[in-house]
Amino acid sequence: MKLNIIYLELSCTPFKANNLSANILSSCTVAVVTVALTRAFLLNSIFSSNVMINMLLLFGLCILCRVASGAQDDAYIQIFDFVNQSKTSPMDPALVLTEVKPSSDIFVRPQKLVHDLFVIEYMDASRKAINASTYDITFQKLVGGEISYQHPFDEPLMLKPNENAAIIVDEFGPNSVLRGTVCKTGTTPVPGLDKAVVIICPDKSQTTFELDKFAVTGSNLGCLHCKTENDLKPTIVEDSVHFLIDDTNYAWNVTIRYDNKDIDESCNFVSWKLGDSGVYTIVIKESEDSSPDSKKIAYKCFPSPTVKPSDFWKPIWLTFVILIVIILVMIILMIINKRYPMLREEALKKIGKWSPEDEKEKEKKAARLQSLDTFRGLAITVMIFVNFGGGNYYFLEHASWNGLSLADFVFPWFMFMVGCSIVLSVQSQLKRNVAKTVILKKVTVRFIKLFLIGVFLNTAVPGGVDLTQLRIPGVLQRIGFTYFVCSVLEILFIPRLTAVENFGFVKNLLIHTWPQWFIIVLFTTLWGVITFVLPVPGCPTGYIGPGGIANGGLYPNCTGGAAGYIDRLIFGSHMYQHPTCKPMYKTTLAHDPEGILGSLTAVLTVYSGVVAGHMVVMLKSSRGSTIGALSVLSVVTLVIGLILCKGTITGGWVPINKNLWSISFVMITSASAYFLLGLMYLLIDFLHLWCGSPFNSAGKNPLFLYVGSYIVYSYFPFNWQTAQTHAALMLQSLVGTICWLLVGLYLDYKKKYFKI
Repeated sequence: MKLNIIYLELSCTPFKANNLSANILSSCTVAVVTVALTRAFLLNSIFSSNVMINMLLLFGLCILCRVASGAQDDAYIQIFDFVNQSKTSPMDPALVLTEVKPSSDIFVRPQKLVHDLFVIEYMDASRKAINASTYDITFQKLVGGEISYQHPFDEPLMLKPNENAAIIVDEFGPNSVLRGTVCKTGTTPVPGLDKAVVIICPDKSQTTFELDKFAVTGSNLGCLHCKTENDLKPTIVEDSVHFLIDDTNYAWNVTIRYDNKDIDESCNFVSWKLGDSGVYTIVIKESEDSSPDSKKIAYKCFPSPTVKPSDFWKPIWLTFVILIVIILVMIILMIINKRYPMLREEALKKIGKWSPEDEKEKEKKAARLQSLDTFRGLAITVMIFVNFGGGNYYFLEHASWNGLSLADFVFPWFMFMVGCSIVLSVQSQLKRNVAKTVILKKVTVRFIKLFLIGVFLNTAVPGGVDLTQLRIPGVLQRIGFTYFVCSVLEILFIPRLTAVENFGFVKNLLIHTWPQWFIIVLFTTLWGVITFVLPVPGCPTGYIGPGGIANGGLYPNCTGGAAGYIDRLIFGSHMYQHPTCKPMYKTTLAHDPEGILGSLTAVLTVYSGVVAGHMVVMLKSSRGSTIGALSVLSVVTLVIGLILCKGTITGGWVPINKNLWSISFVMITSASAYFLLGLMYLLIDFLHLWCGSPFNSAGKNPLFLYVGSYIVYSYFPFNWQTAQTHAALMLQSLVGTICWLLVGLYLDYKKKYFKI
């Protein structure tokens, strides 16, 4: 059987009965078309200025026509042609649809509009709009250019505004008589971002199929080890059945069953990849294999896109183009910035206005490691971008459970730089002979401030916070705790460090840091013992899954294993209620990604930055050695992480998991942090190929930018009502992030630095 799918088009109809302004504009458009083309051909000068002006007017009027007419009366008819055609050429119409508009139109129009329908290979497969109205429809079959026979519908097809319909055309009987079936599918479905709607239109629905007996199950292939059959909750709309695919980022296995003893088989779609915001129609048709002697009726499914999905990757490519342009501009500014201080210094020296303060400022700037500020600024910039939504791309959001995405790196990167800053800060104060008790007091006060600010940010809930569910853990709370632990270790066990030669570096480092390593290993071991040994009521010991429908739905109330159990036991309802695993794994329990147990291994992330800080301080006399040491650590931590997860993204002995802050997650993210810091150190502080702008300015005020972006998130120009598409949301995220980068540049220019 040959299936041909055809779409009708009659958009921006010149004669709309219920929109006078649209009718007038459309009539003007037709007049301008006629005048412009007639004058062009008579004067044989289609490219003359007057004709071009007329064509521009035509274009403008067409736009006005479309704006004025709107889409309130648009309907969509999709034709499924099952006729096995014998055509003499591709342009010979196999079917002709005749449309008769009702006589209630304000303007006179042709009584018949004939649309030639061709097979799908010769037509645009995108959805086309036609004017909603009443149609008397006749099908004519042409064989060899001659009309063989025709078939009218029994009743006119009445379409309401925005109502869709599918027309199923087929041959049946010994004489191949044409049959036309109409399936009204209701108003145009709006699936939403990263979703798709599937419409089931049964052939002969009134005689063979009862709509309420259709059952649809499906499984998201991105949901690892989940239940294979989950009810997709089909609903009846007009003559059709609708169901929603709530995640088009991954392929699906979908099964359509008809609950009737007289119906055989089912429709199975394996690894079906649907497009973002697309609408698909499936025609359920009685199979030709069904014989009169058979006790059961066999049927087949024919899917077709009704609404073309949005372009998923286009915003990404446009973003890359914008970034390339920004990089080119930054290179030009960098060259200017590199030359300008030298010219300014020479000019001031010639006129005798170069002061000792200017020389001190120059030396201070040269001594400061710009790569540290740049990496910190990069982390906070990407963090703001992700918090603004990142265009709602799944790979720019946190992983549902096991796995890694770009969003999963930024928080560990920032915490890594917190550790690096601890060393520089403590060593700077020790160099000035500040008492350790004074340093410890400052650290404690900063920890309390970070914790309280974090709790304050948790109250930013639309409509006001419910104090009975005020979240206690959070991002700043975790930063504060890990900062406090690593700062205390640095203050208690590390004396004032001095630069050393490469020979004996490892020995000196181990002598100074072994008490710290002992406590860090103790924290990490404690995490492992509690995670894999602590009994959790109703759950297997050592379970670290998301619960819900994961693991075949066997452990629905075990979300997070021991980590989730401890948080729910201590915090109760005062924890994060919408974990990232909830949409995919259908979890019902709360799980906090910044919970208690994960904070133990988060200390290891910050301490990785402490190790980097030790290298920067102790090897500052040989910057090449610093780059080499960072490279070695990057490789070592990467190998350890790969061993723990067995080289997989979602499996292994200890899977990579941000929600649990697993050891493998710490190792992999720390490896990337060592690598990026070493790379920036090479480009900025060693080779002087990049000044670090604009990220180094953001890195000097990281907490101000983070807290500020969190507080004013809902205000323009950081947020506004926009279309729920990846392109619009990506633009919004980029604009908001760039605005905060400009704020960082301005504060750096004014030398205003906010610290807690």
